[in-house]
Amino acid sequence: MGRRKTIVIDRVISDEWVDKYNNLDSERMYNEKATKLSGIISSVNRIAKEAEKVYRQNGTKSSEFKGMGLMPIKEAYSYLKSRGYDIMFRAFGGRVERGAIPSYKFGKKRYIPMQFLDELVATKGNFYNIREAYNEYRKHEPDIEFRAFVGRIEKKVIPSIKVGFRRFIPKDAIEGLVHVSNNYYSVSEAIRGMHDSGIKIRKNTFERRLDRGRIPFIKIGGKRFIHNEILNDVIEKEKKL
Repeated sequence: MGRRKTIVIDRVISDEWVDKYNNLDSERMYNEKATKLSGIISSVNRIAKEAEKVYRQNGTKSSEFKGMGLMPIKEAYSYLKSRGYDIMFRAFGGRVERGAIPSYKFGKKRYIPMQFLDELVATKGNFYNIREAYNEYRKHEPDIEFRAFVGRIEKKVIPSIKVGFRRFIPKDAIEGLVHVSNNYYSVSEAIRGMHDSGIKIRKNTFERRLDRGRIPFIKIGGKRFIHNEILNDVIEKEKKL
């Protein structure tokens, strides 16, 4: 009996989304964020000292404080909302009380530096918190459980940074994962797709073909994925044998 022909897919999938995901560097992002926050804190501390002098000389004058970049809580909340930062006022006030959003008190009124508000808006534009990231990803992978998603973050499969007591996920990371979910098969999904097409193949056999470079794949977070087009080629060639 003649030896069965070997299937080799001689194609290279160039994917900018995968490249972007694999080039995300949590340490670099954290260092950039920490450096920026350190600069903001130094600047705000200088402003707070000047505001303290103004308060001692003239009492509380919101107009002067505002000119220095300090806003009362209600105005600060409206400032955030006007820039698309979606948060309930009660939740915003709670973060101020807990110190999650830095503030300074002069007399009976509390003020929040605009630089911190702008940094909140910038963070919101580039990062998700864990729950937001999970909800976005679950739209495309409805079977994933929250605990499993958090586990991937803890194992550093999904890049993240920690700012204060909160952890944030880059939006680019979630967009990359969604792209992979929509355009690639995991190994188990690829084998299942072959079985559904009437091609019987064992997992070990399929993975051996990946190991030997006969079927191109990408790697995300230590897992291998096969592009839809590649798998279609494999199935088509298998059927012709």
